[in-house]
Amino acid sequence: MEEFLGGLGIAAVVVLALVGAVVGYGLARAMGGNGFLGAVLGALAAVFAPFVLTLLGTTVLVGAGLLVVALVGALVAAVIVGAVTALLRR
Repeated sequence: MEEFLGGLGIAAVVVLALVGAVVGYGLARAMGGNGFLGAVLGALAAVFAPFVLTLLGTTVLVGAGLLVVALVGALVAAVIVGAVTALLRR
């Protein structure tokens, strides 16, 4: 994990969090949810997505590839939370 953070850098983690927060906020508002909660969830998902891929043995391309992983991580988290919320409302 430390090697991953060292190679990725703190600036990249901040960019991942910002991308995830923006995506999470937008999706939460589009689905009629709490924008702040969506932003937090999106940021967490975007930051942890590269870690999960590293644990699975997959490498991530730097730059645009890393942003795509952040975007996909935030989208997947939003879909999961939306589905769980819909099931709980029934």
